[in-house]
Amino acid sequence: MTTDSTLARIGHAVALHHSQGRPAAARQLFAQLWDEIGGERGDPLHVCVLAHSMADVQDDVHQELLWDRRALAAAALLTEDRVAAAGVPLSVAGLYPSLHLNLADCYRKLDDLDRAREHLRLAEAGIGALGDDAYGQLIKDGLDRLAQLLRPSQPLTVQIYCRLTVTVHRPEAVTDLAVRQLRDADIDWSAEEDDLETAAGELRADLLNSLAGLVEPDRLLDGIPGVTAEDARVWAEPGDPHPRFQPGFRDPD
Repeated sequence: MTTDSTLARIGHAVALHHSQGRPAAARQLFAQLWDEIGGERGDPLHVCVLAHSMADVQDDVHQELLWDRRALAAAALLTEDRVAAAGVPLSVAGLYPSLHLNLADCYRKLDDLDRAREHLRLAEAGIGALGDDAYGQLIKDGLDRLAQLLRPSQPLTVQIYCRLTVTVHRPEAVTDLAVRQLRDADIDWSAEEDDLETAAGELRADLLNSLAGLVEPDRLLDGIPGVTAEDARVWAEPGDPHPRFQPGFRDPD
C-alpha cells in the first residue's frame, strides 16, 4: 500500500473513473493535482503516475498520446529508492510494460502501426519485471489483445453485390454522355474490330449498355480505408429485379 499522500489522491481520482464511471470528475481532479505537483517539473514519480492516469481519461487520442509520452519521460528519471520509499509494489522496470502498452495502443488508434509495434515489442520485452499477480496478468492480457490487433492480416477477397433501381427519364441524355466519354477515351482503334464511329453508333442505339458503362463501381468504395476494388462488372437489365435480388430470396435446395 502506498505511503505517499499524492499517490493516494491520484488513486482516488483513478477510482472515480474506473469504479464510479466518472471520467470528467477524475480528469478535473487530475488537473488540480497536476498544478499542485508543479506539472512536468514535479517529482518524477508523481509526474509518471499522474500522467499515466490522466491519459486514460482523455477524449482525444492526441491528448492521450501527449500524457502517455509525459509518463514515459518521467519514468526515465525514477530511482528504485524513490519508488520503494513511496510504497509502490513494483520496481522501476515493472512500470514500463504498462507505459509502453498505452503508447502502443495510442499509436494504433492513430494508424501509426510501426511505432505501435515498436512500443508493443518494448512492453513485451519487459514483462519479466511484472509480478505473478492480478496486475501483472492484467498487463499481459492487454498485451495479448493488442498483439492480436496489430498482427498483419491476410487480405480477404469478397464479392459485393448491389442492386439499384434506376428510372431513365431522358434516354438520349444517357446515350449522348456515353458516346462523349467513348470519344474522349484513350483507345487505340486500330487494334479494335470496330472503328470509333461504328462503336459510337452501336452505343447510341443501346441504352442499357450506355447506362451500365457510365456507372463507376470503384466510387462505391470511396472513403473506405484499406480496400481496393478490381474486376468490377456492371450491367443493366430492363423491367423488375431478378428474384435473386429480392428480399427473402433463397436458393432452391
